[in-house]
Formats: sequence, structure tokens, C-alpha cells
Amino acid sequence: METNSSCSKNIKSKCINDTYYWEPLSETWQSKLGSTDFMVKNCLGDGNCQFRSIETALTQGGYRATHEKLRRLLAKYILSIDNKVFIDIIKTYQIEKENGEFVGNWDPMTIKNKRDFIKIIKRPGFDFQGDFISLELISRAIGIDIIIFTNDLDIINLSDPDNLQDKIIILYYDKTGSHYKTIGLKKKQDKFQTIFKRSKLPEEINRILDKQSFLSFHIENICNNDPQNCGKSKLHLNYILNKLEERLCVKISRNDKKNVMEIIMKMNL
Repeated sequence: METNSSCSKNIKSKCINDTYYWEPLSETWQSKLGSTDFMVKNCLGDGNCQFRSIETALTQGGYRATHEKLRRLLAKYILSIDNKVFIDIIKTYQIEKENGEFVGNWDPMTIKNKRDFIKIIKRPGFDFQGDFISLELISRAIGIDIIIFTNDLDIINLSDPDNLQDKIIILYYDKTGSHYKTIGLKKKQDKFQTIFKRSKLPEEINRILDKQSFLSFHIENICNNDPQNCGKSKLHLNYILNKLEERLCVKISRNDKKNVMEIIMKMNL
């Protein structure tokens, strides 16, 4: 269930009056992005945070949106999809419930038709908090792709490779508290970009969406900072791998180690 360290159900009235400000991403995320220009904005943890975080991204980008309108838009989109697709969605939720993976205060086993489902979606609060399925559906409904940064440094790209949208928004998801926030790029004082054109993505975002570019950037940065410990020997390779893992806070996979070796062999060291 969604929680928010600054906003609990017991003090909801106080939280509604709170103002949320843009704050720096964690140092580990700054290191991964290679930038301190990306910020995160929190929202009320009232069961609507997924919709609120999208609302923030859209309104900051000039759209008129509220979390209530987004719920209604999602419901309208559900009505428009093919019935077979709808059945597959409900079956996915039912399988999650059978496997003990389902999150929500509604029962997918009781859903008989689209009308049953959209009644739940339209209801604000903790009954239907949203999940990756709803994010994919909202993305299609608004015609904007969604990328997610997580608190454990994961990157989840919900874009459909066969139907890429022209614009992208980026959300932050805290897996521990099941809470969504909005990611923005600081442009000028008090000005933040939250909607990005795919054709003009910031270099930092392009890098994280392309593993080769991402690894190359960090390897070059490591070697520029410490050229004496960079080379093409096994000793140098291990040093670079250790530095990468330290910098990115992840264990480098066997496949990525091969990519790292290929990048190093092409470098002028």
C-alpha cells in the first residue's frame, strides 16, 4: 500500500495544504545520470500518487490535467479497447492475485466486464492506486511515453518499441513505499522541464536508454579521472569494473562485462 513519509492518512488535512517543492535526486542517481540538473517533486500519498505524479508532469508542461481527470481518461480508454485486450488485462490481475503478487483494495476476481473495472478506476484513493499496467494504458490514452526511475536505480521504459510516442515523461517510483513522484530537468531558476520530445531528448536521458552509450560515458569518465589505472590489461579491466559497480551501485552482469571489454579495447588508452 502506498505510503508517504510526510503524508499519512492520519494527517491528510494538513498534507492537502502542504506545498511540494523540487528537490535534488539522490547522489547515486546523480552519479548514474552524470548530471545534477534532474530534480524530483513529491506529491500527496493518498492513493492517487501515480495519477498525481503524471498530473504534475503534464501541468508543468502546459497541459490542463488533474488526477481525477486522468482517472476518467483511463476509464474512457478502457471502454475503447478491444474486448480481448481487456480480458487479457483482467486475467493478468487475476494471475497476480493467485500468485500473491496483487496490490490493491479491489478484487479482480469480481470483474465481469469493462463497466465493473472503470467504476473502480474512477474511485479516488487506495482502492485503485495504479500499477505498471495502468501506466501503460494511461501512456496510450495521453499519447506520451513513460519512463520510470526507481529508488534502487532501476530504469523501466514502458515505451512500446513498435509505437513510440513523440513525447516522454519521467516518473520516480519508490518501491519500498509504493509511491510515485515526478522527475524534471532544471532549466532556469524555478523553471523545470517535465515533458521531453523524443527527437530532442537531453543527452543524459539518451545515454540511459542506450546501454552502449551509457557504459561508454562512465568508462571514459572513470579513465579521465584516473588515467594511470586505466588500460587494456586484466588488472586495469578489473579496476574499471569495480569503479563502475561502485559508481552505479549495481553488480555488472556477465553480458555487460563483455560490453565493457569491447568498449575499452576500442579506446585510446
